Amino acid sequence: MKEITTNKSPGKIHELIVKAVQEGKYKQKILPIDIWDLGGQKDYYMTHQLFITSRGIFVLMFNGSVGLHQHMPGLNFLPGHFGKPTVAGTVITPTKSYQDSFIFVIGFEMAVSNFYLLHWVNSILTYCKRTDDGFPKIIFVATHKDERWFQWTQEARRKHLENELQLLFETHGGLKHLEFKPLIFVDATNPYDSEIASLRKRIMQRATEHPRWGEAMPKRWIPLELQSAKNSSEGTNIISYDQLLVLNTNNESMILSERQLAAFLKVQHSLGKLLYFDVENLRDFIFLSPVYLIEVLRSIVTEKQFLPKGEMYSKILKNLQETGMIERNDIYYLWQQDNFKHILSYKEYMIQILVHLDVLIAPKTSFENLNCSIQDISHFLVPCRITKENDTMFLKRFRQSNNSIVIAYTFIEKTKEDIIPTLASSLQESLTATIVGISTFYSKLSEDVPSKNEKSAIPFNIEFGVFCESDMCFFNHNEMSLSTGEPIWICKKHKQRHKIKNLSAWFSEKETHEFEPNIDVCKSFCKGLGRLKMERYPLPHHVRRLAAQLSIDECREIATMLGSTPQEWDDLVYEFQRQPANDLKLMALWSCIMKSGNFSFGSLQNILEKKGRSAHLLCELFRDVKIDVSDMSEDTLNKIPSVDALHELSNHIGNINMQLAIELEVDLSYIQQI
Repeated sequence: MKEITTNKSPGKIHELIVKAVQEGKYKQKILPIDIWDLGGQKDYYMTHQLFITSRGIFVLMFNGSVGLHQHMPGLNFLPGHFGKPTVAGTVITPTKSYQDSFIFVIGFEMAVSNFYLLHWVNSILTYCKRTDDGFPKIIFVATHKDERWFQWTQEARRKHLENELQLLFETHGGLKHLEFKPLIFVDATNPYDSEIASLRKRIMQRATEHPRWGEAMPKRWIPLELQSAKNSSEGTNIISYDQLLVLNTNNESMILSERQLAAFLKVQHSLGKLLYFDVENLRDFIFLSPVYLIEVLRSIVTEKQFLPKGEMYSKILKNLQETGMIERNDIYYLWQQDNFKHILSYKEYMIQILVHLDVLIAPKTSFENLNCSIQDISHFLVPCRITKENDTMFLKRFRQSNNSIVIAYTFIEKTKEDIIPTLASSLQESLTATIVGISTFYSKLSEDVPSKNEKSAIPFNIEFGVFCESDMCFFNHNEMSLSTGEPIWICKKHKQRHKIKNLSAWFSEKETHEFEPNIDVCKSFCKGLGRLKMERYPLPHHVRRLAAQLSIDECREIATMLGSTPQEWDDLVYEFQRQPANDLKLMALWSCIMKSGNFSFGSLQNILEKKGRSAHLLCELFRDVKIDVSDMSEDTLNKIPSVDALHELSNHIGNINMQLAIELEVDLSYIQQI
């Protein structure tokens, strides 16, 4: 430490730290904390998913000189807001350290509504995983303490705001995450204000209490992290993956392997130290400075007062406001400004990033080639710039009820009879699960969380809609007859008969097979897989479960029926001679299935029947064991296992590691490499 505290160059400090790491003497006791001021304007909402993280501490700041329920026009853009907007101000602050602490700040200079406070609290608790001990923490801070009209009644004003916040959030499911008593009330114009020091102390205290504080990181990462931080501090906002490889190779004995480098990027991304999108077309570059992405966004999504003067700029802005569209060449024109010309070197990559984040939408029509690349798109939709209200009367024309939603799936060049039942039922189940999840989440935010043993009913009825005379009439799906004949529903309002056989497709999968999880055998009236046997392709875990129920001789015979030669079987036996028999059986069946091309469960059923085995053997492949975890907290269940826990677990797995990996959906080719 004496060497480092003397006047050393950054390169020398880096050299000393790396040497200390190599000798096992390096310990980081002073941790940097990142403070991010999130853009509060609605145009920047789509970027918050990149920055709001469970690892953060949040400071929600608002204008304390106005009442939370004071009417404030012009805030109708608030998501999900209906009725008159009311006044209140908000600002958020998050923190993040090397061990994962962030402080986020979101602020507004103007007064905003109490609905805005709810919006930010809900947003934070949506993006962050909540723990039983009340993290993430959201600290409320009132500003404008310097307003003269209550200069002599500051304590009374503080109590009044505390009471208003208590009333606003007293039934909110996230109340234990909120800190507003005592409310910190600051004069932001005075850097020496004592309550600013109190805020700093509060933030540090909460950061060190955070469950992720003090998390150990691999010491081999330190040289590359220091190099990345150094490049960022010198103004390098983005580098190529190849440049990162060069930095990595400069670390001599502490070079990261390809897999270690992938892990480094993934974790650093989750910490907010950098941004790396490990998806196709986006892997070539790394944002060393995450906020640089905001700069890219600001070049397109900006308010009128910040737009440079000039006819061309006015034309671009007008087109955005009126149509929500922007031409590719116009984007390039905006990037020619002195403030943004540094983006031009990466212009194609930046377009790809903005499309990936849905900041830009590449429109497609039935007349275009759906497989064309982003480079071929000449214009884009910018959703956050659409200001025109919907005046088509579409919803009012088709449905006037204030508590119903109509979703229509219109199949092109198909009739209702062509709808595949298992596809339809999968869509229905996905929609149902999604709406139940959303309803459950918001009900928890608006009231006390029910106990774990309390079963919450589905908060809606699933109804079918049929066109009846000039109207659409609905009936509960439970009223639909499942008879094999031609089920009929009679509308009580119009006395009209409707054939509804095709509607059963949306619940068909429940009828095709009667096996259940945790039940060893099928029910007597089970019809087998039904249409699933023709529509589903066996996955590795299906084949693994089947192989476990067959003998080695049966697997050899089935492999032969599927085209395997005796030599191929002998080669597999030799390869797996020191591994469990189930591994051999699995690989024999899987390799044959992969060679046979278009292979369905129906093909598998035919082979089993030729062997004299029951088709219900396939039903068992879909059974999943449900473990009772009611005595474990959700926080424990969602905790990422430590390395020590994984080492301990490996002592209990024995020789079924390949089987376990397949059930965990690890790619089979990757398992073979291991």
